[in-house]
Amino acid sequence: MAFTDDLIRAIVKTGEFTDPAAERHLADVLIKRRDKVGRTYLTVINPIVDPVLDEAATLTFGNAAVQYGFATAPESYTAMWYAFDNATGATRKLGETASRELRMQGPGDLPVTPGAYVRVDLHAASAERPEWAKPIQTYFRRLPTGWKLVGLERTPEHD
Repeated sequence: MAFTDDLIRAIVKTGEFTDPAAERHLADVLIKRRDKVGRTYLTVINPIVDPVLDEAATLTFGNAAVQYGFATAPESYTAMWYAFDNATGATRKLGETASRELRMQGPGDLPVTPGAYVRVDLHAASAERPEWAKPIQTYFRRLPTGWKLVGLERTPEHD
């Protein structure tokens, strides 16, 4: 989905087609294919993307299915927050937050020591898209300058 229509047309143009109609046709086919893949994939998995945890513990993210017009916005988003031990995989629940927006405040007791990790399980509540209830797991590491995303796990359910 990162390739815009204009970018796809520019890429096809580098093929130096001698027939402008063939060039247009190939670009149109690639654009339709991109949209079909996006519409098929982004509506059946949790489409949350680009999570960022800032210094003030505000989590922001995107919803690719909504961003590209393949689905309507969910009713809400929920995050389960955990302290995470990167050596053992052990977790300790820190809290739960929810929002109707693409941002939410984390719990007040996030670790502040550089080197600490948190795991945030994030999902969307949508009557239209029950598949979005399966959370993605994001992992952030505390640096002296703030939080850095160091992992994201998205495991779609299989039939």
